[in-house]
Amino acid sequence: MTKILIIGLGSIGLKHHQILKKINKKFKIKVLSKNKIKNIDYIEKKKILEFNPNYIIISNHTSRHIKYLNFINNHFKRVKILVEKPLFHKPIKFKIKNYNKVFVGYNLRYHPVVDKLKKLIKKNKFYYSSLTCFSFLPKWRNNIHYSLSNSAQKKYGGGVLTELSHEIDLIDYLFNIKKIHSSFNSKISQLKINTDDFLNLNTFCNKVKFCNLNVNFFDNLKERKIKIVGKDYSYEADILNNLIKVHNNKNFITKKIKVKAINTYEKLHKSILNNKYRNICDLKQGQKILKIIFEIKQNG
Repeated sequence: MTKILIIGLGSIGLKHHQILKKINKKFKIKVLSKNKIKNIDYIEKKKILEFNPNYIIISNHTSRHIKYLNFINNHFKRVKILVEKPLFHKPIKFKIKNYNKVFVGYNLRYHPVVDKLKKLIKKNKFYYSSLTCFSFLPKWRNNIHYSLSNSAQKKYGGGVLTELSHEIDLIDYLFNIKKIHSSFNSKISQLKINTDDFLNLNTFCNKVKFCNLNVNFFDNLKERKIKIVGKDYSYEADILNNLIKVHNNKNFITKKIKVKAINTYEKLHKSILNNKYRNICDLKQGQKILKIIFEIKQNG
């Protein structure tokens, strides 16, 4: 029997619970959280060992990830653990033991546009890439004022750099980041938050010579795109609209590829449950992204 423990029941923890129930209603799912919601099967920490889960999702505050990860690592063997991104609130040395497996929840790796794009660029190198992710934080959640959310509070690991670190992971996943060229990360809007809301990042990568990332969460004009420019081909990928434009630079021909939308979290969970780890962000990769995040924080 698949026994699943979810630690933390904020909006993302609840999403994990709903998706896992959808995948298989027979999964035995317990939740460790102070946040009480109807029709959820809760568990006390002292009874976790007795429950003995084989799949654990850590989706509480980022600052508490290491506490529960150490507890699991010390008390369980051969358990699969999914930690919500980012891995920790600061760089921390952590080593897996007892044959456990740790993954980080960068689910956009499973987006059909990203999957198709990775296959398209596989055989070639490119000059330049730019990624954009623009959104409006006050519209993220309906059940809480945005200024009270974890995303708006520094003490809970909020801010655009950590909340939208998906894009940093995508750069590394698609192009393999070698080093940071420059960055600017700050609060520049009038949002009622005490965290950063803007990031501009420039990196050198193995797959492209130079990559630029522009991210914010004060923009009402939502956008999430990846542009890649090469000698023979260029690509424009629109993640929100499930569309890729392929430009043949020699003949100036543009082809549109429409892909079917999927639930990226569902695919992530199925991959872990079925031992198909090829595209998942593992512990080593998650630590690399965390190191990049804190290098950006130091640069300001």
